[in-house]
Amino acid sequence: MALDKTVHFETLGCRLNQIETEGAAEFFSDSGWLVQMKSAAAKDAEDNCVCLCVLNTCAVTGKAEQKARRTINLLLKKFPAAALIVTGCYAELSQSQIAAMDERIAVLPGKAKSALAGVPSFLQNLGAEGAAQTAAALREILASPKSAAPR
Repeated sequence: MALDKTVHFETLGCRLNQIETEGAAEFFSDSGWLVQMKSAAAKDAEDNCVCLCVLNTCAVTGKAEQKARRTINLLLKKFPAAALIVTGCYAELSQSQIAAMDERIAVLPGKAKSALAGVPSFLQNLGAEGAAQTAAALREILASPKSAAPR
């Protein structure tokens, strides 16, 4: 794979989201990816070589949704060469609004989070692409009824 194999994870919300993010990060790590978990808002967060960001969101309150939108914008700005997968409760509720924010975004509704397990091998086969092309390919594979996730 010509892309740098670094994925950045960001989690908003409950302990369940934290656990799900850790599980998804393990799929990437087991597939040879460098996993970055430090908040993108941290001054010393690495901002180069990341080809994919995964944001697990919350939507318990309007404030949580606002924080999710702010975090999406931060990730797009901090990692301009990366595709962004937005998943979780906010992605479940506001899929079209999130997708309309930027062409580098692929939305994975919370109920379909298990599809994240297939993303590392899918990207391995994809090769070097720009963030928008990677996001478009991710949208296609994540939208398919038979996702790449192992059963």
